[in-house]
Amino acid sequence: MPLESARGRRRLWPVAAGLFGHELAGVVMEIGPDVTEFAVGDHAVGSLVQYCEHCAAYLAARAYQCLNPEKTQRLPNAGPRLPHNVAPVTQAFGARTFAERARVHENEVVKVPDSLPFPQLSILGYGSLTSAAAAVSLAGARPGDAVAVIGIGGVGLNVITRAGRIIAIDTQPTKDVLARKFGATDFIDSGKGDSVAKVRELADISVDQVFERIGLKSTSEQAIKMTRKGGGAYMLGVHKPDQPIAVDALIDLVTNQVTERRYIWDRATSSTTSRSMPTCICRTGSTLTT
Repeated sequence: MPLESARGRRRLWPVAAGLFGHELAGVVMEIGPDVTEFAVGDHAVGSLVQYCEHCAAYLAARAYQCLNPEKTQRLPNAGPRLPHNVAPVTQAFGARTFAERARVHENEVVKVPDSLPFPQLSILGYGSLTSAAAAVSLAGARPGDAVAVIGIGGVGLNVITRAGRIIAIDTQPTKDVLARKFGATDFIDSGKGDSVAKVRELADISVDQVFERIGLKSTSEQAIKMTRKGGGAYMLGVHKPDQPIAVDALIDLVTNQVTERRYIWDRATSSTTSRSMPTCICRTGSTLTT
């Protein structure tokens, strides 16, 4: 992601100088005069969601859709968060975790128990929160549902949740064992044959929800074709900004009534980070210390 952004492929930031990194966990070393939720020495884990606490979306428990996320930025007369002798340095994702210290707004972090290890905590604010919230809060995956997950990386593994039949799909056959360890019931090597046909064969026509984690045109289109009538296709992968995907309006949207939704990062949460993060910790707490 950092290299692609610098080359202009993602076009996320208009400047070249930036500090990247988006998974954050650590100890609070200093606080500003207006901070009320933290004290020096607290352990905290960060999130990419930035919200103002005042807009209609926030008040409706949709902080990930905040209309004024820039309110968490510093005021113009306060200077940049990361000053430089030539020009301000962009703090990518509001986190800049590829550094020993990060200066963030208190809305971007959540206090956590001191006993939980930082390496495991750091992924909660991105991989775990994005995927678990997408599967449970947005898609409403329930016991007995059949779901498919395309792309079995860090986020894809966390999507594998409480559904009845979980079909993991990846081009690397070595992911089979790992996916089943996380709860997958089936594995499809997408490098061999038609993944859509194989999903339909395993799930008796199609699945209730499909989660695409790669961000490719081909896999996004496959996700829609794998979804049953009235089901949902969730695009969690980061697509190129100029990359459209083909949707058959009559067949996919009208006849099959597939709901196609695109969410990236932990914008997939259905409430504020302060509510979602503790829930995520509770759901995964038994494995955090192993």
